[in-house]
Amino acid sequence: MTARHEHSIAAVTPVLLGDVLRRFGRVQLRATGNSMLPTIGSGDILLIVDCSVAQTEPGDVVVFSARGRIFAHRLLDKCVDPDGSFMVTRGDSNWQMDPKVAASQLLGKVVAVGRRGQTSSAPSRCSRLGRARGIVASEWIGAVGRARARLCRLRASGPGEA
Repeated sequence: MTARHEHSIAAVTPVLLGDVLRRFGRVQLRATGNSMLPTIGSGDILLIVDCSVAQTEPGDVVVFSARGRIFAHRLLDKCVDPDGSFMVTRGDSNWQMDPKVAASQLLGKVVAVGRRGQTSSAPSRCSRLGRARGIVASEWIGAVGRARARLCRLRASGPGEA
C-alpha cells in the first residue's frame, strides 16, 4: 500500500464510522493510543452508540473526528458561540484540552469498554488521582518509545557514526 493510499483510507475512516453508526446505531472499535489512560487503554474494545450533542453530558467519553482521525476523549463542556455549538474535550491523560470540536464532528459516545475479556459499563469519570496516574503512564510510554527509537537509530548508524 502506498503512502497516498494510506492517507486516503485514513481520511475515509471517520466518514465510514459515521455511516455505520447512523445505519446500525452502534459499533465496536478497538482503541489505539494512550490519551485516555487509565480509563481506556490501547487495545480495549469500545462500544460506541450513535447520539447527538443533546444526548451527551459532561463526563461522557465522546467519539469525534478531527484532522482526518477518530478520537475518543472526555467531554468537559458543551458551548455555543457565534459559529455554532461546540464541545470542549480532553483525553484523561493529556495535559491540554483539544481544539474546539464542532457539534458536526461528533460521531457517538462510548457506552461500554471491553478489556481482557471483561466488559464494563460506560467509562466512569476519571478522578484527579486517576488522571495523574494516566498522565504519568502516558508520559512514561512516550519516553520509552522515544528512547527505543533513538537506540535503533544509534544501532543503525554503526559504531563511531553517532
